[in-house]
Amino acid sequence: TPSPRVIVSPLPKGLHKGDTLYRRMLAADLMQSRVEIEPLAMVQREDMMHVGLRSVVLTAMGVVAVLAFGFWIGLRERGYAYLGLTLILQILTLTSDGGEMRVVPWLNEIAPDARTNIVLNTAAVLASIRFLIFFLGLRATQPRISRLLDWCSYSLGGLILVTLFRTWKYSALFGNLNLLVVVALILYATVVAVWRRQREAYFLLLAWLPLMALLVVLVGANHQWWPEFSWLEYTFPVGLAFGGLGLLLGLTSKLQQLRRDRDTANRLATYDSLTGAMTRAAISQSLRSAVESAHRSHRPLSVVFFDIDHFKRINDEHGHRVGDETLRIVALRTRNRLRAYDLFGRYGGDEVLVVLADTYLRDAVRVAEHLRDSVSGSPLSIDGRLLPVSLSLGVAELLPNETPEQLLERAD
Repeated sequence: TPSPRVIVSPLPKGLHKGDTLYRRMLAADLMQSRVEIEPLAMVQREDMMHVGLRSVVLTAMGVVAVLAFGFWIGLRERGYAYLGLTLILQILTLTSDGGEMRVVPWLNEIAPDARTNIVLNTAAVLASIRFLIFFLGLRATQPRISRLLDWCSYSLGGLILVTLFRTWKYSALFGNLNLLVVVALILYATVVAVWRRQREAYFLLLAWLPLMALLVVLVGANHQWWPEFSWLEYTFPVGLAFGGLGLLLGLTSKLQQLRRDRDTANRLATYDSLTGAMTRAAISQSLRSAVESAHRSHRPLSVVFFDIDHFKRINDEHGHRVGDETLRIVALRTRNRLRAYDLFGRYGGDEVLVVLADTYLRDAVRVAEHLRDSVSGSPLSIDGRLLPVSLSLGVAELLPNETPEQLLERAD
């Protein structure tokens, strides 16, 4: 009688007290087996529960794997590829063990081979190692653990090569001992990362600590170091599914933090910390892009170039702190007179460049007058003192085929 869980032999006449029953089984490997006599209805009910749970677990792992590969394609972050590959290999391992792989005709040829299970299990561990090294950033944060994990990877890779050609009677023991070493190293690395307050380590601890405990119990049961617990049949696949989902969330959180750090670094490189204006490099690049766009679209473009009159004297007479405050207030007043899409950058010590897209010369002159009036119209209040400040401004409109350097030179 077909069953996805067990080998079932029907007893059409039932079994009565005193009857003798003989059962012979041939297997390629020595396997621990248990014989039970159950009603057919109970066998079928347990089969339905088994199929339902396996379907949910495999579907969940498949969905997480597809999401991981989708994020990898969309974001170009290789960590998602490592996670997706790990889950796919785990799915193949589970379907090989559970028999679902045999539904596919061409896979049915290799599924019963003991080498298939060894290769898939070992490849899944290899993919997990690569993912975890990336996830915890072990190359940079814990290089010694990273090197030890690399040696475990080489050892497991050698096991795969040997298994492809012949079955080695110590393959399972060798692979499982390597797995236990990997679990110990990852657990140690995770504890160290948590101690150092690495955010991603908390996700790893919550997502994979139960799974690593299940792996140790499963390995010991396979080698009869302790009894084989029936609940492992279901808890391990469920642990894989939840572990994969937890690590997907953890990886997403890690990448969000990396992007926030990168955005902060970009902002520090793009904007002047004192005035909030763009830096010289940023405004120069923006001007170049604006000039190229204006030439392509034949749209007007103007610039306003100004500096603070006698700024050196302000520094000499009142000190650099007052000079810095003067720059900050001038930048604030002038920026408030600009449109949201106008570009505003600190070009030198007290020199400021304003790029006005879609603006003719006559309108740019009007903007320059507003900027001048915003500063010279009322003195600056600094440390209880009123400091009169004025600007000198130059305005120029982009000419056909003119370069950014030539435009700036004319405005200066």
